[in-house]
Amino acid sequence: MIVGATFNVKNSDGSYHEETIVEYDPAHSLVMKLHKFSSTLNRFASHFNEIWTFNRQKNRTHLKRFFELYPKNLLGSILLRFIAYYLRKAVIAHTDTIANDTDRQAT
Repeated sequence: MIVGATFNVKNSDGSYHEETIVEYDPAHSLVMKLHKFSSTLNRFASHFNEIWTFNRQKNRTHLKRFFELYPKNLLGSILLRFIAYYLRKAVIAHTDTIANDTDRQAT
């Protein structure tokens, strides 16, 4: 059972968090909850939801990936706007890497 699986993640900057799969539909979507953040993010955000939706068309899979950020307080809502900007850039780069690795594996 994939729903409920939990991963401990340590980032290259030394920060860490936990990811838990909360929904999974192999034909359509994956939702993960990112939480239990290390300091200082844990003071400003309760959790993030990472949502992947995919749609298979012919021999391609179209992927949409986005985050919902949940601040703990007013300062958190301001800081998460800045974090969202950099997170968006990182997600685009990571998604491109995933897509390119898949393309290379298919050839």
